[in-house]
Amino acid sequence: MKNTQNLYVALAGLVLATLTFSGIALAQTPATAPAKEETKAEKLVPQSVLKELEGYLARPAGDTREEMIANFIIQGKEGLKRAKQIETEYADAENIEAVRMIMLQIYTIFGQIDNIPYKNQYAKEAIDIATKIVNSKASVKSKIVADQILTRQKIKKNKLSADKEIRDYVARYETTPQAGMAYVYAVMLANDNEMGDLANTLADEMEKKFPKDILIQNFLKQYMGRGAFYGKEFTANLTKLDGSKLVLPKDLKGKVVVIDFWAQWCGPCRASMPHLKEIYAKYKSKGVEIVGINLDEKREDCIDYVKTAGLDWIITFEGKGEADPSANKYGIFQLPSVWVIGKDGKVFSTNAQADLEGTIKRALNATVK
Repeated sequence: MKNTQNLYVALAGLVLATLTFSGIALAQTPATAPAKEETKAEKLVPQSVLKELEGYLARPAGDTREEMIANFIIQGKEGLKRAKQIETEYADAENIEAVRMIMLQIYTIFGQIDNIPYKNQYAKEAIDIATKIVNSKASVKSKIVADQILTRQKIKKNKLSADKEIRDYVARYETTPQAGMAYVYAVMLANDNEMGDLANTLADEMEKKFPKDILIQNFLKQYMGRGAFYGKEFTANLTKLDGSKLVLPKDLKGKVVVIDFWAQWCGPCRASMPHLKEIYAKYKSKGVEIVGINLDEKREDCIDYVKTAGLDWIITFEGKGEADPSANKYGIFQLPSVWVIGKDGKVFSTNAQADLEGTIKRALNATVK
């Protein structure tokens, strides 16, 4: 079992899902337009200039998340300054959308960094750029990204219109080749506004409409946690550290349950514990329980770590290591693996680690049928 996280992914966790989910969103909205020879009848932003601008979106230097954030703020500000110069110089260029899309990506990252200076000004500039893209002859791939930012702004101004705005956004692109991406962004918008039922309804529609679209299916698995066990009852007969039994879902039905497959020898597991402690302290009074399914081979190793780390949620131990029955049953091959079980005892997410708090909120707000 291994974990493939890195610091840049950690930084990306601060960024809107459109940017962190690079395999789906940004891969479909390339900043650089295809190479094209310039003619007398048209003025193009040179490919060398576009490559230069793309450099400002490169992985920032730094050994810690804080250093990387600080360095990205510096390079992002420089990138915006340069992009504005180019936008003015090549205002009528046929491929100007590539410049604006790079600017939009920087603005979006800035919008997710807490306490960044001039945050409100950057937000206003992002809206201005998004408006230019939507009202231009830009490609649908670019417009759909800009449009979701404008839709987000409309919802911010009037929360009561959220359902309609999100549905209208999907409708605007339903006859285009980007219909699937419209659903992706719509689900994100619903989740960001804690509209769990709408997000799940849209996800259901996506699953039916795009059953053979690999990117869409990966989105459902990775972002929504809709793996093979999604919607199925999570059943397990577990043994707590005190020797008493825990039967799931029966014993915790009515609660949102976070299942954490972990081991004390797993570095990323230990690194995730402070966040789990924060989550538990914040949500245990709201009907959330954590069940840590430990995959150590020696009981003493597990007990010692639990005491040292001060873990106060349910910990179970079967003493079979990686051959743990529940881990094998649910195909766990990487630690930590964090799942969320809904109040109905059914799997709500098979991949909740990236956005655990958001997933918990959606599970708490979801209607139990």
